[in-house]
Amino acid sequence: MALPELETRLRNGLQARAAQAPPAPRDLAARVRQRARQQRRARLAVAGAGLAAALVLVGVPVIGSNLATSGSGEVARPSERPPLAPRPTLYDVPTRGSLAGDDEWLADVAARSWLPDDAATLPPGVELPDPPVADRRVAFAGDTPGGRVALVLGRLADSRLVQAWFTGPAGAEPGEMSLAGTSDAPRFEPTALWDAVGDEALLVVVGLPGDEVEVLTGRTVSADGTTEPETTSVAMTDGAGALLVDLPAAWPGTTGVSVRRAGQTQPLFPRTQTTDELDARTEQPVGLADPRGLATSVDAAQLQWAARSLLAVYGRPAEALHPTILAAGPVAGGSGSSAVLLGVTFPSGATATLLLGYRLGDGPDGATTSSLTHDDPAPAGTALLDRVVTVVAAGAAAVSGPAAGRSAEVLRADGSVLTTIPLVAGGGVGSLADPGPDLDAASVRIRDGSGSVLAEAPATVVSE
Repeated sequence: MALPELETRLRNGLQARAAQAPPAPRDLAARVRQRARQQRRARLAVAGAGLAAALVLVGVPVIGSNLATSGSGEVARPSERPPLAPRPTLYDVPTRGSLAGDDEWLADVAARSWLPDDAATLPPGVELPDPPVADRRVAFAGDTPGGRVALVLGRLADSRLVQAWFTGPAGAEPGEMSLAGTSDAPRFEPTALWDAVGDEALLVVVGLPGDEVEVLTGRTVSADGTTEPETTSVAMTDGAGALLVDLPAAWPGTTGVSVRRAGQTQPLFPRTQTTDELDARTEQPVGLADPRGLATSVDAAQLQWAARSLLAVYGRPAEALHPTILAAGPVAGGSGSSAVLLGVTFPSGATATLLLGYRLGDGPDGATTSSLTHDDPAPAGTALLDRVVTVVAAGAAAVSGPAAGRSAEVLRADGSVLTTIPLVAGGGVGSLADPGPDLDAASVRIRDGSGSVLAEAPATVVSE
């Protein structure tokens, strides 16, 4: 495997792992979103050089193992192989976009300050990137379906490559372009911006000429539970393009944007930045059905994060999936943890669930640990609130079943009772302090108030 390809696969693998279950702070909406811009700048200020590195190939003379060849006594000459041309970086490629030929506009936008208006409010010691104008180059500038966008790249004294995105209305002059954000820039991989445009999301991707971009815009679930991805291509010109997508607020941050490049067997994933306008969308609460009155038993921010995460899996707004709280509450047994089981119903009638387990940190600055698990959709035929759903993970179990259910027995493979969980109108959470063996074959038995069995079904067990 060539080194550039190995480097790419390692990067993509790390990105995929990092995207699986990021921890959420306790005051997600009030603190993190309000300081999103400062966090991005702080990360930039302390970041070292990126993972990408230029690979310099040096020709080395090849010396023969014998000084004499065919009796000539001549030393073998250095290899005549021509040196490989260096790969172009984003900084090296000429400007792309509809304004690529407007030298005056490009010079003016390149000269705009990279420092935000509220730079004075940043913590002491944080330095924001503001490379000399002479070391800046405009990688992209033009009108997109969502307005005018410019990407300016710059080199710092320590050789780091950094970038600044600017946005404005269609036809905006350089002085009307607003700073959307700064960050470290990739050298060879594509970079992308998500912005809010009305009720839609604008995606701008800038890579290398020849790059092909595909966007996962959602997933369709049929009545039999089969899930099919919905993708669309971004029209690219010389390695840059834009797309306006009708997506829910939670979706762009996790949308799969993949780039195919000649000579690469694996897709590339752009370094993505979102604007404050798009981030602000996630502060809008997701409407949740709460037929069992469980919402107040768990942290509101964690409940909203679980809802957005479930919507993001399928790329559909809440109005289309009707997210519902199936079970929620503290996990018994003194663990200090809580669990939330949410469900959605697709237009086809199929249903799916997601389990969030979390533990809040101590104090206002305490770290929250959490995990997310979502199952494969179940076929249509049984209403969401009537489905028997049991998810076992991280020493806890969440159960949802018929509304008449008052208790749920979690059973081992041999039929013995592992634990009994009280249910509220069919939903509840409980602790599995000592699950023991045979947990992979666990099942659940739901009883009504009289002790009669209402339903039995296998449990979904998530291995730690």
